[in-house]
Amino acid sequence: MLQPYILKYFSAQKESFFNNYKLALKTTDVEAIHDLRVSIKRMDTLFRMLNYNTNTNFRLKQSFRPIKLVFKKTGKIRDFQIFIKLLEMFQQEMEWDYSSIISRCTHKAENLAEDFVKSTQLSNYQLLRRNLNTFERYINLQSEPELIRKMEGQRRFSEKIFNNYSNPNNENLNLHRARKAIKDLSYLIEMLYTENEAVEELQIKYKQFGRLLGDWHDLATLHNFLVSSAEKSISTGTNLEMMIGKVKTVKDKFKMDFQSINTTIKIQDG
Repeated sequence: MLQPYILKYFSAQKESFFNNYKLALKTTDVEAIHDLRVSIKRMDTLFRMLNYNTNTNFRLKQSFRPIKLVFKKTGKIRDFQIFIKLLEMFQQEMEWDYSSIISRCTHKAENLAEDFVKSTQLSNYQLLRRNLNTFERYINLQSEPELIRKMEGQRRFSEKIFNNYSNPNNENLNLHRARKAIKDLSYLIEMLYTENEAVEELQIKYKQFGRLLGDWHDLATLHNFLVSSAEKSISTGTNLEMMIGKVKTVKDKFKMDFQSINTTIKIQDG
């Protein structure tokens, strides 16, 4: 039976969301922000799977909208937290002084966190819980054949997206889209966790792709931020051109590493 696995998975993500939501509001802790966003991504994959190839359930869509808003508001906070981590790593490795731009990123992250706390008060807690309870009731209403059909459809769709956008010989190459698709595939497998050797090997493969694309994405985002800072002539007390060049070199290496492994996921029949 598929439904019990999905309900168990959803329940775990819901509790992770609320635990980290409360912690993020109180401390804006780096790990809490990260784990909060991961739980939303996992529930979003489930949300899109439940709506696969059907008219989107309006009530379900409305119930998930405030959750997506939390994800959006924490996005920039997470970006600057990653920038700080990467810049500190480069500073230690290259023995360059990045203290000025690190300080700027820290200040920006603090301001964004303050805005998040002000605009997302704990008074929303009960509303968010009610909305996710609506989500859970919707899962309970799904028949077993319908759940199987939707999960299989979403899996095939995500595989096609990944294969299309990860192929370096394809003019549609888009590693951002490929990264989202591989996360969806990984989360769909998590919903059906079983001690099956073939499934475990596939999950390891998906996670390998996900880590490479995640590292590439973080560096690409940092690179864009630094280029934008240079174009705006923002003073950072550091030679931005040297920093941009270094970040681009490491970013391109992750892209080459990803493209050097066998990234084509065979779409199975049945």
